Amino acid sequence: MRRLLLLLVVPLFSLFSGYSVLSAKESITISSAKELSKLSTVKAGTEIVWRNGEYANERLVITASGTAAKPIILRAESDGGVRFTGNSYLRIKGSNIVVRGFVWNNPPLEKGVVVSFDKISSHSLLEECVIKGNKSEMRPENNIK
Repeated sequence: MRRLLLLLVVPLFSLFSGYSVLSAKESITISSAKELSKLSTVKAGTEIVWRNGEYANERLVITASGTAAKPIILRAESDGGVRFTGNSYLRIKGSNIVVRGFVWNNPPLEKGVVVSFDKISSHSLLEECVIKGNKSEMRPENNIK
């Protein structure tokens, strides 16, 4: 009986441990806009984690497309742990992209906006981010159709 139980349990354990490997999402860690720009073919469901720290003059552009079930996530290593200064900005070009946990300190708005969604962007979100120390005008009508 014990032998029969082992014959049943071992294959089940192998099946479930293999399932967790198959279902794990891809995670990429970066620490510069240059590294982000090199990710030209990011698969749906990929999580891009930006290392904590203070970064000056980073011009982030994310061009990718996730799905409703598997969005592409660009997030800070920890909420508020990534702080951008100087002429840093973010451009989102794609669909089903979630950006989370970044802080922009006193951006001078050289280009007019700190965060923008390209005209072809859809179903993308900016969550738990902070833009502080800037008196810029909010223009949501440019991004809503």
